Amino acid sequence: MCADFAAVGMTRNAKQCHDASARESRTDAPYQTRRPTSRVAESGETRRRFRTLFLSDLHLGSPHCQAIRVKEFLDRHEADTIYLAGDIFDARYPVSSSWTEAHHAVVATLLRRAAEGTRLVYIPGNHDEAFLRHGGAAFDAIRVEHRALHEAADGRRYVVLHGDCFDVVARRAKWLAAFGGWVDAAIRAASGRVNRARRRRGLADWAIMDAIVDTTNQFIAGGARFGRAAAAMAREHGADGIICGHFHRADLHGEFGVVYANCGDWVDSCTAIAETGDGDLRVIAYKPEPAAFGAKRLRLASVTA
Repeated sequence: MCADFAAVGMTRNAKQCHDASARESRTDAPYQTRRPTSRVAESGETRRRFRTLFLSDLHLGSPHCQAIRVKEFLDRHEADTIYLAGDIFDARYPVSSSWTEAHHAVVATLLRRAAEGTRLVYIPGNHDEAFLRHGGAAFDAIRVEHRALHEAADGRRYVVLHGDCFDVVARRAKWLAAFGGWVDAAIRAASGRVNRARRRRGLADWAIMDAIVDTTNQFIAGGARFGRAAAAMAREHGADGIICGHFHRADLHGEFGVVYANCGDWVDSCTAIAETGDGDLRVIAYKPEPAAFGAKRLRLASVTA
């Protein structure tokens, strides 16, 4: 698998590979942030260090992947463990059509982190499901799993998976999911052309994609149905919550008595979930401006284990 993983980034003709929180406070004491260990990134800036990073839905190989921002994020953040929670690659697109040096750089950076000692756990999703054939295998510091059970520093345990198992359309009507992907690509292309024209006129971007993604996610999640299914899976595994991706909207809350954390994506929102040294979960919204990028912490004091 390690060779497969590397081949996607190292060669543009490797089409076979491409196809292929915090714990509930036991007291009401305020959260105290530890000073993270830091290193110097390639850009010369100090890296922010976390215990664990969770990223999903990079969609490398897709023309819509914001690979440059992914690379910048990895340069500015590091962790002992990185979970890649599915749809890291996008098998819908031929490698030669959309793969760029930025996509290659993301794969190379992840492989370098693994070589330096970072533990990588790769959990394929519905767009990179060919890697599921390696489920349960370990290759140096890279391990492939269908799902994982992560224990945070504070003792809480989280089921980590992609999240497509909760998507009725992806599971039961793949033809409809494929059609939806085609429509999504068409709308993005049209939106891009409109926005370029609006920018030339000094106008703000057309925000139709946000509205479409929100509407689609509400339909896929089925309201409370998804939350209940996630809570049931967490309890089935004796866990305190779920960390997933798939829905392209970062979130962190404690409904249904368990923690629900969604990594978001690197097509639209450019977000990730991070665990601090104390076991605190945060949503990180990455922004390219050095003064603006940072982490938004969401307290989960009301979550009941």
